[in-house]
Parts: sequence; structure tokens; C-alpha cells
Amino acid sequence: MVRGLGLRLIVASSSSLLSQCVWSALSIPPSLFDLPAIEIVYMGNNTLTGTIPPTYSTPSGLRELWLDGNLLTGTVPAPTAGQLVALEELILNRNLLTGEVPAGVCALRDDRGGELVSLHADCAQPPTPPQIGCACCTKCTASAGAR
Repeated sequence: MVRGLGLRLIVASSSSLLSQCVWSALSIPPSLFDLPAIEIVYMGNNTLTGTIPPTYSTPSGLRELWLDGNLLTGTVPAPTAGQLVALEELILNRNLLTGEVPAGVCALRDDRGGELVSLHADCAQPPTPPQIGCACCTKCTASAGAR
């Protein structure tokens, strides 16, 4: 576990050979979100598998979380009250997520008193029902299975 590092930005890009070797077909390590100063996480388009760790809501200063274009499954974990209060962008589209975007995430929207201005998920119809339900998304895309 990594503690005490002042990392504020994590970028994992599939465009470099090193990133392809390191990130391809891996899951998101829950300890990633133990970094106390982390503000921005870009991990889009890396074919990451597994679920979104419940620890994603731990960093108090997290402003942007981009997990789009992966192979993530399961549901979006619900944050508890007081978590993710600085979150401005949550980009989850083009994955294999199911269920509903939790009410705790919807409560973070800027039109509901929070800071969240961009919330993307695979909630477009068709298919009916959509891959993931989202009553508060700013952008609904077709499910990853429809690609």
C-alpha cells in the first residue's frame, strides 16, 4: 500500500507500450484510492477488468474520475454521505456496468447542491431496459455490448 505520497494526478493511457504492458487486462487496485491527495484519475480506454472498488469514494479531494472504455463489471458502489464532495466529473460509459447509479452519486450533481457537472454512463435506450439505470446522468451512451 502506498501512503503519504503527494500524487495529485494518475494517468493510465493505452497509447504507450509501457501502459499496455502494465494496465492491459488488469483490475483497478483498491489501494489506488488510499492516496490522500489524489484529485484526478484518468484510466479510460485501458481494457481494465473487474469492478469499481468501493474505495473509489475515499479521497476527499477527488475531482475527476475517468474509467470509460474499459471492461468493468458489477454495479457502481454507493458513496456514504460526506464522500466525493469535490467530485466534478465521473465518466463511466463504455463499460459493462449494471444496476443503477446510486442515489448517493446523484446527490452530488451540481443541480442538487453538489459539484458534479459531468456524469456519463451506458444508460441510453435502446436497449430497453438500458445496461445501467441513471436518473441523473448528464450523458447516456449506448451500452458497451452494443459496440
